[in-house]
Amino acid sequence: MATLSVRLDDKTHNAFLEFCDTVGLSASTAFNLFAKAVVREQKIPFEIKVDSFYSNENVSHILDADKRIDEGKYIITDMNLNVASPEVEN
Repeated sequence: MATLSVRLDDKTHNAFLEFCDTVGLSASTAFNLFAKAVVREQKIPFEIKVDSFYSNENVSHILDADKRIDEGKYIITDMNLNVASPEVEN
């Protein structure tokens, strides 16, 4: 039998132990269930995804829009971004 050491912040650790107690599992049993599911399914048994808001493409778009706002090429009205027309004064 092997031993695996896992570091958790105190808040997560306490919440995890409380959950395990609520469902009648030890922390060791819960991690064993997780590890066996990973091995059996050959994947993490839940979805892990990146918020697309932080994608390189979107961040680039946001930075470009910010630059255009600073240059007066966009105006912001009522939380909408509009292309500035020539008659708009800065």
